[in-house]
Amino acid sequence: MKIKILIISLSIIIFSNLLVMLSILKMHLPYTISMFIFTLLSLLLWFFLLKKDVPLSIKNIDHGTFKASLLLIIITSSLSVFMIATSEVVNYNHIVLMLITAVLVAVYEEIIFRGIGLGSFLSSGISPLRAILLSSVIFSLFHIGYVASIGLDIILLFMNTFMMGFILGTIYYKTKNILLIIVIHFLWDFAVFINQKLPTVEIGTVTTIILFVTTILYFTWSARKVRLSSHLVN
Repeated sequence: MKIKILIISLSIIIFSNLLVMLSILKMHLPYTISMFIFTLLSLLLWFFLLKKDVPLSIKNIDHGTFKASLLLIIITSSLSVFMIATSEVVNYNHIVLMLITAVLVAVYEEIIFRGIGLGSFLSSGISPLRAILLSSVIFSLFHIGYVASIGLDIILLFMNTFMMGFILGTIYYKTKNILLIIVIHFLWDFAVFINQKLPTVEIGTVTTIILFVTTILYFTWSARKVRLSSHLVN
């Protein structure tokens, strides 16, 4: 049963992400439409294949982790408001598109990588640390496909997505609340999307540094927290 959960969950992740990449690269569908279609597809696959084994809860909460996670919510939401307010040219059509894309990406990726992926690893008996590490590596590998160039960009993307995967995985493990990490993922992506569209280089540099430092600090905290939990479990 444990092997079955792992195989099904990995199959859902691989199948869904391959379809997303194929729809963008071969069918030339917009990213937002692809995310919408495969968010629904992923939910259907999870519902029929894994619902009994890996429930997606939004009720449970670890109050300590929730309070610490408010740091990410406050920083990313504040940066988004600041960047929009200080931008010389505010294109509201772009902002709406980025909002929709950030929501769809957050829902899709959290259900796939944390709800189905990490959830199945934890249900199969793998230690919390190994489960979070494995899901973070898978999360990073599937993002590499969106980088056109080979070299430093891939290394930086892998490191960034690995840290974010580990952070979100830790929050999900400690809270068992899929909605909380969807909100954090959405705010983080939205801040990054706006940052990429900023005409002001100075503001973009400052926000990038703030996001990077926040990621490092929270990654260090979450890594320590999950290690302690793994030692207690073992």
